[in-house]
Order: sequence, then structure tokens, then C-alpha cells
Amino acid sequence: MTGLVDLDHVVKMRPGNVVVVAGRPAMGKSALTLGIALANAATGRPTLVHSMEPDARADAYNVKG
Repeated sequence: MTGLVDLDHVVKMRPGNVVVVAGRPAMGKSALTLGIALANAATGRPTLVHSMEPDARADAYNVKG
């Protein structure tokens, strides 16, 4: 469950699946990924976000605090 109803109809996330979000710079990939992660975590599902971005640590601090 992504937390976005229209996207849920297209993307069938299942336990154990790995979902890769890719696109051009500044297209909202990090915002989308973190939104999906927060929606999943809010339901109690174990959730992990791994980022190859150089400023991924700053994103993690923004989610925690």
C-alpha cells in the first residue's frame, strides 16, 4: 500500500518485493519514496528506505525529527 489510491491500483506491492523508484533529477523521487515509506510504517509494516543520494543522511534526519 503506497498511501496513494491511484498508484495502489497500478503498483501491486507485496511483502518481500523490492521496488525501485527511478527518474530524472528533481522529479520528486525522494518525496514519493518517503511518502510511501511513511504510509507503510504507519500501518505497522516493517519499512526500509535505501538511497544512493549523497544527501540521504539529511533526508533521514528530516524523517526522524
